[in-house]
Amino acid sequence: MTTKIKRFLIATAILMNTQATFSAEEKVEQLGLFTNVGSACPFTIDQVYNAVEGEFVRARVKPSDNLLFNLNISVSCIAITNQAGNKTGYAVSYDIRYGTKMEGETNVLIETPQYGSMLVGGDGAGSSLFFINAIKNSTSSALTDFLKMTME
Repeated sequence: MTTKIKRFLIATAILMNTQATFSAEEKVEQLGLFTNVGSACPFTIDQVYNAVEGEFVRARVKPSDNLLFNLNISVSCIAITNQAGNKTGYAVSYDIRYGTKMEGETNVLIETPQYGSMLVGGDGAGSSLFFINAIKNSTSSALTDFLKMTME
């Protein structure tokens, strides 16, 4: 693991009044990826994972189950209905944050930077694509920041 990543994680741990330990065999080319998509969403967890995995591949970062340094994507959706009870679309809230594993096996999410957003769209297939593309673009921004951090 590079010195810059170690410094970043140590600084984060100090800010949270905890101590992080590091393994010499950790690879910078890997980043943990964890996704969660609510059942009310007009798309599946597989659709989101495949879109996000493509961003990892383009960034040449291997998604893994690494808990020491990871990216968490959580998506919640609510169907929007009019007064007549007809579904007119969806409100989608997604949260993309870095996470880490602290001593004592505690998993934490880092407050900032936070790459999430709140979206509203229609009921059609085009809206699902819009939602997934927004999540994918935000993931790309998170990966860009990760790559900038690892460059030295």
